[in-house]
Amino acid sequence: MSTFYELEYGIPSLINCIGTLTSLGGSRMDERVTSAIVQASRSFVDLNELQKRAGKRIADLCRVPDGYTGYVTAGAAAGLCLSTAACMTENDSTRIRQLPNTSNISKKYVILDRGGDMRWNQSIQTSGAQLLFVGSKKHPATYSDLLSVLIDRSHEIACMVYFAGAYDDGQGLSFEDILVLTNSHNIRLIVDASAQLPPRSNLYKWTHGGADIVLYSGGKGIGGPQTSGLLLGKSDLVASVAANGSPHELAIGRPMKTSKESICGLVKALEIFIQDDDADDVTHYNLVISIITDTVCDIPGISALRVVCPLPPTIQPNTIPRLYIDITVKRNASPPLDHSLKSEFYGDDLDHGDPLAIQPTTPVNILAYKLLKLQPPIAVNTSNTGIVINPQTLTVREAKIVAQGVKHVIANMVRDGILTAKVTSRL
Repeated sequence: MSTFYELEYGIPSLINCIGTLTSLGGSRMDERVTSAIVQASRSFVDLNELQKRAGKRIADLCRVPDGYTGYVTAGAAAGLCLSTAACMTENDSTRIRQLPNTSNISKKYVILDRGGDMRWNQSIQTSGAQLLFVGSKKHPATYSDLLSVLIDRSHEIACMVYFAGAYDDGQGLSFEDILVLTNSHNIRLIVDASAQLPPRSNLYKWTHGGADIVLYSGGKGIGGPQTSGLLLGKSDLVASVAANGSPHELAIGRPMKTSKESICGLVKALEIFIQDDDADDVTHYNLVISIITDTVCDIPGISALRVVCPLPPTIQPNTIPRLYIDITVKRNASPPLDHSLKSEFYGDDLDHGDPLAIQPTTPVNILAYKLLKLQPPIAVNTSNTGIVINPQTLTVREAKIVAQGVKHVIANMVRDGILTAKVTSRL
């Protein structure tokens, strides 16, 4: 049966084994979410008042402390820009209107730890903010590194951005340590938790921990519109976020428009997400993985099947188990696998903006490339020793198709002499 995208645009729908990437469309929306979007689209509303009412409902759903509220952004990256702008301008209308010009704004620097996630620097700089780095990629900032910067330059620092999950391997400063330091110097702390759901407890963790603003993607774990983001923050700061945002015409956030449909869709998705349970998610993940492993467990060409959880910080959310399917490559395969690298660090060089631009130059990439050529196409992530399956975005029906697809492609690669028929280890 042809899908909507095939009928309307001539593009096949994918089976997504990678995850809730923006470039693959984020997540699936529940019918109750799409119903809310349709209902919202059928009449007009005061958008500023809708944002306030939606923010209050979001705050109640997320059990924020007194003095906090919510706000819907056009995605977590837009939230970074707006939050940074809010920290620089507060509620000063003159400053709000002049951004991204920060020439007469004294506090215009944002602290970033180079040991964190550097992909979103432009989202921060769009506000006009300047970046102030501590630490390095290999050596995240220490307590003394951050303290030194705060002592010397707190008079010109608007805020610090902390990327949640980036230090789950124990490297770098904890959120608690950073908060103590920023609070002691009256510096706002923004937590980017875009891909940190599930678990649902992360909706409450950082606001109750004292963060000034916490950002989430609306179109990932929550299951809302891909063009939505969730912001929780201290009420005075959220008021400044709103003043810097759309629909205001003389504001840096005017291009980051949040529609009435997106607002209502996100609130409904959040209601459903909170009603559901982490344990039910895990049951589904395990079922999907077992369907695939039961089908491919005896296939020549596979050297190991491994379920890994928790995962390293380079893979988010790292609380969702991943199935690693390692392959057996002939000794004379050209080019061979590089076993000197750890497969757990897959994705470091993946372009998440175009993850399907695969060049079939290695056995691993050939496998991923051939899976994309099936009907329906199967999109997988890769490690240095095989492919990786994320069950988060798979239905039971799709898991069966994936299992048969992997079985078919690997059998053909053994036949073609790319993989050996040797079988070594199982789960």
